[in-house]
Amino acid sequence: MHLISVMIPVRNRWRQLGDCLEALAQQKACPQCEVIIVDDGSDDVVPGWLYDSISRHPVPIRLKRQEPLGIAAARNQGASLAIGELILFLDSDSMPTEYCLSKLAACVADNPEDIAFQARILSNLETWVGRMDCLFLTAVQKASLKQDWHTVYVDTAGFAIRREYLKQPGYLFDVGLIRGEDTLLMTSLLRQGRQPRFVPDATIYHNHGAPLHLHLLKHVSIGYRSARADKLARDLVAKEWKGSKLRRNTLRELADNARRQRYGYGALTLILIAYCLKLTGRIAYSLFGLKPGRHQVLNAPVDAVTSAELVARLVQAGERRTSLTATYVNGWSLVNAERDSIFCKSLAEFELCFADGIGVVYTLLLLKGMCLRKVTANDFCALLFQEAANRRLRVALVGAKEGVAQAVASKMRRDIPDLQVLLCSSGYLNTTEEENLVNALREVDAHIVLVGRGQPVQELWVQRCRKLLPNTVFLCVGGLFDYVTGQVRSTPIWVRRIGFEWLHRLVHHPRRYGYMYIYGIPLLLWYVSKHKLARMIRWASS
Repeated sequence: MHLISVMIPVRNRWRQLGDCLEALAQQKACPQCEVIIVDDGSDDVVPGWLYDSISRHPVPIRLKRQEPLGIAAARNQGASLAIGELILFLDSDSMPTEYCLSKLAACVADNPEDIAFQARILSNLETWVGRMDCLFLTAVQKASLKQDWHTVYVDTAGFAIRREYLKQPGYLFDVGLIRGEDTLLMTSLLRQGRQPRFVPDATIYHNHGAPLHLHLLKHVSIGYRSARADKLARDLVAKEWKGSKLRRNTLRELADNARRQRYGYGALTLILIAYCLKLTGRIAYSLFGLKPGRHQVLNAPVDAVTSAELVARLVQAGERRTSLTATYVNGWSLVNAERDSIFCKSLAEFELCFADGIGVVYTLLLLKGMCLRKVTANDFCALLFQEAANRRLRVALVGAKEGVAQAVASKMRRDIPDLQVLLCSSGYLNTTEEENLVNALREVDAHIVLVGRGQPVQELWVQRCRKLLPNTVFLCVGGLFDYVTGQVRSTPIWVRRIGFEWLHRLVHHPRRYGYMYIYGIPLLLWYVSKHKLARMIRWASS
């Protein structure tokens, strides 16, 4: 068995990846290891020279591809494919020194009680970007270090964890985070009392290729994208990691190192500028950002998820054969949840309820002043089917009139030849037919079942079926199959983006959507006003 599995996510950074693989090839006294590269939906095809480098590499390399679901999903997939006793996470621009893996392996062997290990991260001093990065990394790693050589700092440019840790429920990295997934991982380890051990002899150089002005401006995006992880970390109460003592120690180390280094004060100035830009991004997130977690919109639950996060969670659950149910909430769903307590209760039992309608977005904004991102099955279904094919997941389609699901399967097989659609069924079923369908789903052992039977029928049926099929992922998609087959005219993307998809549907399909919008929109406004007035009365009385 391999001792170390090196996991490297990459997206369009082939040249940096080539340098990283070259550094791995030059390891001295290297233990038995493997390399897993996960391509997170790169725009460019893998260059031929990289394939040649992989074929000649002294270490076995596996190259996997996924749709652009994010670096956290890529790391999770790589970890699930690893066979080594230890999984070492590197970035594509990480450059391990020649004795890095051997020193890491020795530390792992000498400390069997530790579950996680953090390598020493540095940057080259040839550029100002490298100088400021090295100054900051040196300070924060030293300030985070305890007397017993454990640390409260995690950087996935050089972080290792024992594979046995992955046996616990859940995933190592939160796929809902675009950036800052290592922050949340550190928080989780702290809560469990499993601080990583710092390995100073295992050194990795993190090389930034961007020019100085772009690197500084990037901190606005870093602040915005990492704010969600910081908020989740605060919610998990990681006092030891977020305490003021750590911040004071880091500032003290920055000042001491700046005095000792030749370019120290210049690098320190750049770090302060970067921090101000990062703070700007965090302020922007607090004003306009997507707040994590589940929100109550009138009587219906809505989860703040993106399309990529939703697809990642669906395929990950399908791969692990764990139960997961997901459905959509639109303006009509909010109305039905107000009037139908059974439907309202069934929605609360779903693990994921995504906002599939501009009415939900506006309702949450009016009631709580919070921004929510609209997620439509029309937009992510192709991504879901392609990723299901990439991971060889079996799919079943249930919904619409007779023959529509079969037409969807035929179209998807033409577009995605590797897609395995093993069962197609109409959505208009009596009790006996529903029982036969459950037996058929059990026989084909589908990983993911798309259910398009309309609300609330599909939600109630899924909650009954999940007990009979505990290893299956269910996704409610409403009228998606009619859109895919062209029976309902698809709304142009620009109309969706400005929030007038409902008007396009009403104009082109008045019989199908007339009652829902002409009656539903005024009723939704009434419920919003009612809830708003009730909140004002409670506030005034308190």
